[in-house]
Amino acid sequence: IRDKLVTGVQTCALPICPCTISFSLESETVQGLKIPNNAIVEKSLLKIPLDCLTESGGNQGVLLVNGENSKFIATTIISSDDSYAYLAQSDQTLKLGDVILQGTGENAGQYTVAEVETMPGVYVANSSMAKFVPITILEQNQEYAIVRSNSSYGLQVYDTIVSDAKNITEGQSIY
Repeated sequence: IRDKLVTGVQTCALPICPCTISFSLESETVQGLKIPNNAIVEKSLLKIPLDCLTESGGNQGVLLVNGENSKFIATTIISSDDSYAYLAQSDQTLKLGDVILQGTGENAGQYTVAEVETMPGVYVANSSMAKFVPITILEQNQEYAIVRSNSSYGLQVYDTIVSDAKNITEGQSIY
């Protein structure tokens, strides 16, 4: 490296390195919430048609068929789309193989819970308990993901997430 003084300005001549640098320019802008990749986990959720859901006593749930009788089981809806609700699996509530009522009144039929959907998400720690929240990843690199914010069941601005969620379970005490 050689330094010269030219009219009061110091310049530096750097040797040219015979190496190749690859880069790309992206013109698309993505807006969302930036979260670390190690906060993202996948969870298996039960997939049931929306017309299987019913309400009783202010709680949403399903009617579990047991022979001639049916029993209301409160469920936790993790996410939904136009046709289906995605519910947490639990031995205390609903599991694969259970038969539930679909529809109401005379048109009610039986539906066997048989589908599972795996969804990416994060554990939110807004209270002292971990709660799984599904996310929609818009863009991702090796360290971070940009996810959609303010969806009805999704991540919200100012939510506190568990940054290393590999060993966290639903309802686990965080503090």
